[in-house]
Amino acid sequence: MKRLAPMALLIVLAARPAAAQHTSSYDMNLPPDSVAACNGPLCLAYNPAGLFWSSRGELLYLHDERWGVADLSAGGADGLMLSTDRFGLAVQYVRPDHGDPEKDFLKYNLMLKLFSLGDYFALGGGIEILDPTETDEDLSVDYMVGAMVRPFRYVSLGVVGRSLAGAGINGESTNRSLDLGLAVRPLWFAPERLTLAADYRFVEDDENPAVRFTVQASVIDGVGLFGTADLDGNFGAGLVIDLLRCGTGGYTSFDTDLENEGMVLMARASLQNRPGLSVRRERTAVIVLGAAVDDTDRPGRGLFGRRLTMRDVERAIRRAERDERIDSLLIKIEPVELNITRVQELREAIAEFKRAGKKVIFHLESATNMNYYLASIGDAIYISPAGSLMVTGPRVEALFFGGTLEMIGVQAEANRAGKYKSAVEALTREEPSHPYLEVMNSLADEYADQMFSAIADGRGLARDQVEVLVDQGIMQPARAEEAGLVDGVLHYDEIDKKLAHLLDHPPRLMRDYLNESWFSDRWGNPPLVAVVHATGGIGYGGRPIPGNMDAREIADTLRELGKSPSVDAVVLRVDSPGGSGLASDLIWREVFKLRKRKPVIVSMGSVAASGGYYIACPADWIVADPATITGSIGVFALLIDASELYARLGVSREVTGRGKLSDMYTSFRGRTPEERDLLQAMVDEFYKGFVTRVAQGRKMDRKKVEAVAQGRVWTGRQARQNGLVDELGGLSRAIELAAERIGLGPDEPVRVIHLPRQRINLWGILAEIGLMADEQPLLPAFVRTALNRLVFLSALSAEPVQAMLPVFWLNVR
Repeated sequence: MKRLAPMALLIVLAARPAAAQHTSSYDMNLPPDSVAACNGPLCLAYNPAGLFWSSRGELLYLHDERWGVADLSAGGADGLMLSTDRFGLAVQYVRPDHGDPEKDFLKYNLMLKLFSLGDYFALGGGIEILDPTETDEDLSVDYMVGAMVRPFRYVSLGVVGRSLAGAGINGESTNRSLDLGLAVRPLWFAPERLTLAADYRFVEDDENPAVRFTVQASVIDGVGLFGTADLDGNFGAGLVIDLLRCGTGGYTSFDTDLENEGMVLMARASLQNRPGLSVRRERTAVIVLGAAVDDTDRPGRGLFGRRLTMRDVERAIRRAERDERIDSLLIKIEPVELNITRVQELREAIAEFKRAGKKVIFHLESATNMNYYLASIGDAIYISPAGSLMVTGPRVEALFFGGTLEMIGVQAEANRAGKYKSAVEALTREEPSHPYLEVMNSLADEYADQMFSAIADGRGLARDQVEVLVDQGIMQPARAEEAGLVDGVLHYDEIDKKLAHLLDHPPRLMRDYLNESWFSDRWGNPPLVAVVHATGGIGYGGRPIPGNMDAREIADTLRELGKSPSVDAVVLRVDSPGGSGLASDLIWREVFKLRKRKPVIVSMGSVAASGGYYIACPADWIVADPATITGSIGVFALLIDASELYARLGVSREVTGRGKLSDMYTSFRGRTPEERDLLQAMVDEFYKGFVTRVAQGRKMDRKKVEAVAQGRVWTGRQARQNGLVDELGGLSRAIELAAERIGLGPDEPVRVIHLPRQRINLWGILAEIGLMADEQPLLPAFVRTALNRLVFLSALSAEPVQAMLPVFWLNVR
C-alpha cells in the first residue's frame, strides 16, 4: 500500500522550532518531517532533494496559532506552499508576537531540482528570502542545499546544509547548520504503512546536536496518525483525513517550557490521487476511443504534453478493476482505427474487469467489424440512431505485381526455402499459388472463428446465427436491435437513463478517468522491466526506411540492457514481418546472450513472422495474441532483372570486373543457372540454420519444427497449439510474466521503460502546432502497407538472404 500522508504532511510538531522542527528558525511552525523522508511542499523547508519524489503538482495551506503563556504574547503564521516535479515555491507570513507587529516578516522560498541518479540519489537546492513587513530593513537572502539517498525500499538517508549565508532580520542572524536524517520502514509486508525517522542537527558554534524522532502511520487508506518527540521531552500528536486529491488535518504540540505550544491546521490539494477515503462510490469510468487516442504500444509524447495511447486505455481499464470507487465502465467508440490484436488485448482487460463483478456498457456511433468485435464483450451495447451496423466479417487480401513488372520489362528472380515461403509471389506471380491460397484460407477461417465465437458468446447467440446475421451485411440500428446485436438505439447524451436502469443507481460519470494518475511514495527504485520495441521491417546497415527498425540499434540496445545492473528483465515487443536474414541474426544473437543474464519475455503484436519470429525464438517465454500472425519459418533470396526495361529506355552500361561473379547482384542481367544454384544453396543453408535456431530456442525436436515450418504462416492461437508460442496474451501479460520471473508478487509495483527512445518527428510537431495539415491518405490502408513492404523488399534486394512475411494484408475493418 502507498503511504497515506501527503509528504509526511502532518507529523506532529515538537515544541522548539530550531531543535524540534529542524527547519530554519525563521520558518513558521511547520508540520515536522524528516530530511530523509520528505517530499512535496514540505521539501521547501526540509530538503529540496525531495522534489525528485514529489507529485506533478501539490498545494499546501498551513495556519499556525501559538498560545500565549507567561509573559509572552501569542504568535501565529500562514503559509502557502506549491511543489511540482520540477520546482517548489512558497510564501510564509510569520507573526512571531501579536504584541509587537514590527517583528512580522514574509519569507519566500524557491527550490529547484539539481541532479538525480535514477530513483536512488537526488540533489536539490534553492534560495530563501526574508522580507520585514513593518520596518525599513533590507531583504536578506539565504541558501539551502540538500541530498537524499534511497538505496532500498525500506531505508532513506538525507543531508541538508541550511542558512549557508547566515541571513537574518531584526538585527539577528542564524548560524549555519547541517541536518542528517535516517528514515526506515520496518513493515516488510506493507512498508508504506509505517515510517520511523531520526534527525540530528549540528549547528555552528554549538557542541550539542539536537535530536528529534518522528513516526507516521497509516491506519487505513485515508486516515493517518502522527507523532513526534525529542530528547528534551517535547512531543505532539495529530490526525489527517485524506480524500484522494485533497486532504485536511491538524496537530497539537506540547512544550516543556510552555513557549511554543499551539496548533497547526492544514489543507492540501493535488493533481494526482493518493490512497484515501472514497466518499462517492458506485461511479462509472468513461473512456472515449477516438482519433485523440493513438494506436501504439509506446507512451505518447507530444510537443505540449503526453498523448493518450491505446496502451493507456488498457491500463486505465485494469486500474478501474481495482478501483473501489468504480462499479462500471462506459466506453464510447468514435471512428477509430483498431487492428484485431489490439481489440483482443482490450477485450482481455475488459474480461478481467467483468470478472471483478463490474459492468461494461458500450456506445457506438456506427458498428464496424473491429469496434463491434470489441463491444460484443459488453453487458450492453447502444448505437446512435443515425449510425449503421456494418459487420461484414474478416477477409484476407493479397496484391500481386508480377503482371505489372512484366509489362514494364522487369523480372523478379527468387530462390526460396520452404513450401509456403510465398513472400516473393507478390513480385513473381499474378495470382496466388496453391500453398499461398491455402494459408490465406486458413487465416480467414481462424479469424472468422475467433471473431464470430466471441460475438456469439457476448450476445448470447448461437454461432451459426451470428454467421447468418453477418451475411445480411449492413443493418440499420432498429434492425440490429431486433436481431439482438445491440440493446438499444439512442444518442450518447441520452444514455444516463439506461445506465440508471442497468446499474440500479443514478449514474455518476468520471469523464476524465483516462487522465487520472496516482502518486507513489515508494522509496528506492522498483524493479525495472525494459520493453524493447522491435517494430517494422528488419533492416541492416545504413539509414533505416521510415516505419522500419534498424537492427544495429535494436542489437545495441539489447547488449546495453544486458550490461545494465539497474534492468532486471526485458520484454521484447515484436511487431515485424521480418526482413534481412543477416540483420535478424544480429538481433537473435543479442537475445540469445541476454537470456543468459536476465529474463527475456517476447510479446508479439499484430505480426511477428519470418525474421520477426527468428528474433523471438531464443526468449525464455513467448506471448502472442490469438490473432497474431506468426511463424513463416523460411527464407528467400530475391534479385531483379531489369535488362528489358533498360533496353526500352535506351540505358546501357559498360562493366570491367575481376572475378566470374563480380556483377552477380546487378539488375542489368539475369542470373545464370550456376549462379541460381549458388543462391539456392545459400538459401537452403540459412533455412537449416533457422530451423536449428527454433528447435534450440523452443526446445523442440527438429522434425517437429520442420512440420510447422516450410514458411507456413500461423495465427497466435495456432502457433500455441503447434508449440511455437507459450501463452496467449498481450503486452501487459508479458510484463506481468517478466515481473514474476524476478520474484515480484501480483500487487508489487514494477517500473517500465520503453526503448529505443523515440526520435523527434518534425512533421508531427508541425501538425501539432497547426503548421502542417493532417491530410488523410488517398490509398486504402492495405494498399499502403503492401507498397511499403515492397519498397522495403526492394531495399533489401542486395541482401544475400531474406526472411520476410508474404506481402498480404489482413483486412478486418
